[in-house]
Amino acid sequence: MSVRFFVLGVLYGKDAHGYEIKETARLWALPHWADIQEGSIYHALGKLETEELIMRHRVEQSDNNRPRHLYRITEKGERAFLHLLRETCRTAPVEKRDIDIALAFLDFLPPQERVSLLQERHDKLHRTRAELIERQQNTHHLSPNLHPWVETGVQHSLGRIEFEIEWNKCSTPLRPGDSNNAINKHKRRIVFFASLYSNLSIN
Repeated sequence: MSVRFFVLGVLYGKDAHGYEIKETARLWALPHWADIQEGSIYHALGKLETEELIMRHRVEQSDNNRPRHLYRITEKGERAFLHLLRETCRTAPVEKRDIDIALAFLDFLPPQERVSLLQERHDKLHRTRAELIERQQNTHHLSPNLHPWVETGVQHSLGRIEFEIEWNKCSTPLRPGDSNNAINKHKRRIVFFASLYSNLSIN
């Protein structure tokens, strides 16, 4: 999600100060599940104003007597936001993953190193998963009344990591001396992903 999309969306709903938009991002816990940092919002406001997608509606005094600008979306901005909304809803981007290229050349490495490197990747994925779960819990704690779609976004990120962990297990070569139980688990994973991809290709 781009920061300009978020800012336009907030202002499409109502006029708002920069601080109010930043507070909405914090309440939605955007840094935890979307590629938006709170510090980028003021920069986006300036850029959107330059592009005439938003305008400063009026100046008000804050609690500490500092002036703050109330922003309003323009007609041009409304059209831009609705275009972004429609395009984002219909877009299904295909991720580009260098790991898929690496697997094609994995045989160039010694067998033990292949296992070691994919195990290292496995450990990193598990750490990422743990961080996402912690962020999810913190999000509930800090903002218990979140919009339901925010929870959907967090679940989406977590589900993608879970799938990647299982795929990595399937891609990790068996080691000499692995138990029959480990071999059978590996075979079941391969069968599972083969059937999954088969169903995806049919659909």
